[in-house]
Amino acid sequence: MVGIQSMTALLALRNYRGLPQAGSPIPGFSERVSIVVPARNEAKRLPTLLESLRHLAPEPLEVIVADDSSTDRTREIATSFGCKLVDVGPLPAGWTGKCRACHLGALEAKGDWLLFTDADTIHEPACLEAALSIGLSMNAGLTSLLARQVCSTVWERLLLPYAYAGYFAAAWAPNRPGGRAIANGQYMLFRRSAYWKVGGHGSVRNSLIEDVAIARTMRDRGETVVLCRGETVLRVRMYEDLRSLWEGFSKNVFRFVLAFPLAGTVTALSGVAIASALPAALRSPRGLLPLALIAAPAAGLTPWLHLFRVPLRYALLHPVSATIFQVLAFDSVRRTLLSGQTVWRGRRY
Repeated sequence: MVGIQSMTALLALRNYRGLPQAGSPIPGFSERVSIVVPARNEAKRLPTLLESLRHLAPEPLEVIVADDSSTDRTREIATSFGCKLVDVGPLPAGWTGKCRACHLGALEAKGDWLLFTDADTIHEPACLEAALSIGLSMNAGLTSLLARQVCSTVWERLLLPYAYAGYFAAAWAPNRPGGRAIANGQYMLFRRSAYWKVGGHGSVRNSLIEDVAIARTMRDRGETVVLCRGETVLRVRMYEDLRSLWEGFSKNVFRFVLAFPLAGTVTALSGVAIASALPAALRSPRGLLPLALIAAPAAGLTPWLHLFRVPLRYALLHPVSATIFQVLAFDSVRRTLLSGQTVWRGRRY
């Protein structure tokens, strides 16, 4: 059990730290970049994002907000920031809302590069320059940045660092030949020619993990896909309460296991081992085993807590994190297999 915990923790750190760091931009780019923001009821988050985009260097050619049938002030806010507004309209059969919004936004874009970014992201001024530096130097068709997760509530602090550690234990060698092509849908920068070569978001139109799906499609068509660490230039707060966090992870967890069955299964077994650590320690109050059962996963979680600026005392709560996440994963399986539908953003897929 301790061996599984230690192995997956070390593997996750190796995989994450092996990614290129998007932090040393080369100034002076003349590339024309169109930014597409898929938005469905994002009035609360959109102003912060759009304000951050105003300060990017190089200045984007245009910012396109693809409004997906919002019922709040999304359209009004986008217009007030001078964005080009695209009306997604009724969702055709076989499409997810985000894929449709990205697709229609891309059709309106004029840039040689297309950046798709979510409304809950915040970009530092050097973010676009850093991503372009990597994309150009590595001749990438798709450059994707990982953001620093902002964790404010107890639930975010318990679950997001733990989930990231599990994700990267399974995300083996994403940038290497033979590795798993992975992208982060919060920030995907495409060469325009490469994007349309594979059919853009239309090629993965029914996927709820469209970032992984389109990265695989790009790799299969011979395009270079680069996943980068971008925590110094990009941050995101995906979920603000337990309900939204639960819905978001329930949508993705089981689909991720299906996409990476062997690695996902090993990571799940590690989670079960961690979740059982505290009861096992209590049953064996003497000797080194109880200490090892607590210390090994706590040590493995500590770098992720530091990365997300979460107090290190949360490392001692790793059995709680693992237990909650295993219940969440079971719920993801239940929703996907038994109900046959996933509810996301007010729609059933």
